[in-house]
Amino acid sequence: MTALMMGMMEPPPEIEGEFHDWYDMEHLPSRTEVPGFLTGNRFVCVEGWPRYVAWYDLESLDVLESPAYKAISGKNTSPWSKRLVPMCHGYFRTLGVQTYPGNALFGEKGPCSRILVLRFNTPDDAAIPDILTGLRALFEGRPETVQFRLFRSEFGGLYYVAMIELQRAINISNLAIEKFGKAARYLDLTNVYLPYFRKGKTPPGAY
Repeated sequence: MTALMMGMMEPPPEIEGEFHDWYDMEHLPSRTEVPGFLTGNRFVCVEGWPRYVAWYDLESLDVLESPAYKAISGKNTSPWSKRLVPMCHGYFRTLGVQTYPGNALFGEKGPCSRILVLRFNTPDDAAIPDILTGLRALFEGRPETVQFRLFRSEFGGLYYVAMIELQRAINISNLAIEKFGKAARYLDLTNVYLPYFRKGKTPPGAY
């Protein structure tokens, strides 16, 4: 099964320009060059918080134990990263294994105009099956849905994170969360993101 590395954060206004320079010119490229990183994309939040998320698909979590990744992380994190990251708000980083469908990658079913990210925080064992049941009930076969994936993370606690790739907007205020059954009470994040791209660059997924 493929894996996920996801990082959410929001820089204070006074460093936002430098934050994008750091992410676009150093942080994201250094990771996507590591063998075993299959995709790497940034998104900007239009409903929810924090404002930015980076999402990487990995061959497996073992990639994060490789010499190539260790050379740019941990004690080898760049001085630029060490200075900027502590200044950001809403920091949430998680690592997980794809439990559904198993090996799908971002964008492989075609372009999407936005993504919906759902997070279930510390669900109990009885509630876990209801997460996938709810995702299927809400998004499977829906014309807006490109694909959806589910990840289990045991990094810093137990989380289930769903990424739903959408062709067009849906009204998340009307999301029938009761479809998640016992898992609905553990849903603590429902963020909508648009693909981020740097000025002068082609938006991800553009024709």
